[in-house]
Amino acid sequence: MTRIVRILIVPNTEWTSIEVPAGGELVWAEPGGGVVVGGGVPGGGVPSGIATYWRTEDFTFGVERCLIRRGSRTNPPSPGGGGGEFEYVESGLEGAIPFINTEYLLWWQKSIFDDFPPNSGS
Repeated sequence: MTRIVRILIVPNTEWTSIEVPAGGELVWAEPGGGVVVGGGVPGGGVPSGIATYWRTEDFTFGVERCLIRRGSRTNPPSPGGGGGEFEYVESGLEGAIPFINTEYLLWWQKSIFDDFPPNSGS
């Protein structure tokens, strides 16, 4: 049977590491967790964290180390203004997988060897 696991992260444009269920895949992300910014107004404020949702199967056990970072949907213009045929953004790591929805562009990659700091939200 398929499961969805919620993991809170702190948004970071630098690569950080989290633990995800073994075999898990990122399927959704939304604002959630963390300290609420502007929460003094009734009904106001937004969560400062990101709730990520990972699909896994119930027959998998253990965790895997995963690198994750928040990306930008547009690259800053290059000096000289010369652009290519298509506008693009880069992950910063070979083989990273993009996740994009109306709220976020997140890059993620399973890794056991790279030395990146833990994400303080996980």
